[in-house]
Amino acid sequence: MADCLSDHRMPLGLTLVSRGQLTAEQLRSALVAQRAAGGGRIGQWLIRLGYTDERQVLAALGLQWGCPVFNLNDGKLPDCARLIPLRLLEHYRILPIHFVSKTRTLYLGFSDAIDHSLMYALEHMLTCTAKWCAVSGSSVNKLLLIAAEEKRLTEVAFDRECADDEVARISLAYMLKLGPQTVRLTRCGTHLWIRLSGGDQETDLLFRT
Repeated sequence: MADCLSDHRMPLGLTLVSRGQLTAEQLRSALVAQRAAGGGRIGQWLIRLGYTDERQVLAALGLQWGCPVFNLNDGKLPDCARLIPLRLLEHYRILPIHFVSKTRTLYLGFSDAIDHSLMYALEHMLTCTAKWCAVSGSSVNKLLLIAAEEKRLTEVAFDRECADDEVARISLAYMLKLGPQTVRLTRCGTHLWIRLSGGDQETDLLFRT
């Protein structure tokens, strides 16, 4: 679910116009191209048409959402990226970029829009405080490709839709096999995320429902 406050924020294109980095005519042209193509982020269209660059879009995104801008090293995947199942990272196009264990604060990078319902779900599952940072879309894309090449042996994703009784049966089977000390679950959009924790191992089950 998109952030319910997003309707009250200045759109990205108008933010760039107000900063003198885009003309009203260029914005109209990009909106026409966006509608003709049937979608796509306006920031991506502005870059594609050569009206602005990713650096300016990123700065405007941080201003739009009132959050800091973080420059990622797109050649190295942050260690904390493994805190969240890969399917969720790919679905929401986000990336954990830093985790402060002392305060249990997780900094999340986004390049499109903030989803507060996702933030609350992550805080519940990880027992942490989540904070957002604007990051470049190209860096997120590169790092998600690196993440997809990793083997995540403690992550099991069911990509087909599962009925409630099937979710219960599969989850119970994993609980009996692993004998977890704690079980946490939350819903992230169309995904149900269950984390089984015991000892030093955590196993994530991710269902489409």
